[in-house]
Amino acid sequence: MLRKLIKNEFVATAKTYLILILVCVAFGVFTALSSILFGSLTDNPALMMLVTLPSLFLGSMLFPVAMAFPIFHSAWRFYKSMAADEGYLMHMLPVPTWMLVFSKGIVGTVWVLLSSLFGMASYVLSQATSTIVLAGHDFTVSDALGMIEALENMLKKGLNIDPNIVFVIVNVALITLLSLILSILSIYLCIAIGQLWTAHRILGSVLAYFALNAVTNILVSVMLVLFVIIAVESLTAFNIVLSLCTLLTAACCVACYLVTVHLFKNKLNLQ
Repeated sequence: MLRKLIKNEFVATAKTYLILILVCVAFGVFTALSSILFGSLTDNPALMMLVTLPSLFLGSMLFPVAMAFPIFHSAWRFYKSMAADEGYLMHMLPVPTWMLVFSKGIVGTVWVLLSSLFGMASYVLSQATSTIVLAGHDFTVSDALGMIEALENMLKKGLNIDPNIVFVIVNVALITLLSLILSILSIYLCIAIGQLWTAHRILGSVLAYFALNAVTNILVSVMLVLFVIIAVESLTAFNIVLSLCTLLTAACCVACYLVTVHLFKNKLNLQ
């Protein structure tokens, strides 16, 4: 049944996110081609800057939008289907509450990752081509091949790096992924808290979100101070503190998920 829930959630959200991904791809290709075209047609630096600067600005805005939109869209869908009118139908399904929350969290995380990756790729492509054109260099096929070759050499060197560096990279990647999951689950938790209100549920969710963020920021600040104090002692201490940060982030994810499930299972308050 969990597989069906995940499949249905993907089908229900695919159109919105595929459009977002296509916009990211189209923007990256358009800005790259337009920069190359204008760079080949004129040698006037002022004109090239006039053409490429809007692309640079829009590209810098596209990546955060591509990352933030899926998070808040996932939160809105979660609110509508779990705490609003659609909640009556959702909670009548013959499945446990944990499956409902888990399926929506999985789908939301996947879409955030995909949108972020395509948004970042579009941003890097537009920035790279615009920078090359502004530098007065004609972008050719050999440049593209050179960029691909440099990436291949970087990946080959990455296979022979020190195990300690690999450990750090893996932990940083895990912390990034877990932080992304936590950002989604924390919003779900705030919605679960807000639905306990008899009125102004969205306001309750927003207030819960600000309160939870305040607590999270305090914890992060304390962890950063400890990280700086302890991690500078030795590489072993650095690795231990980094592992603790990973475990703490994972524990926060589990806590948000379990409390959300508990509130919707035992404290459901639909109107």
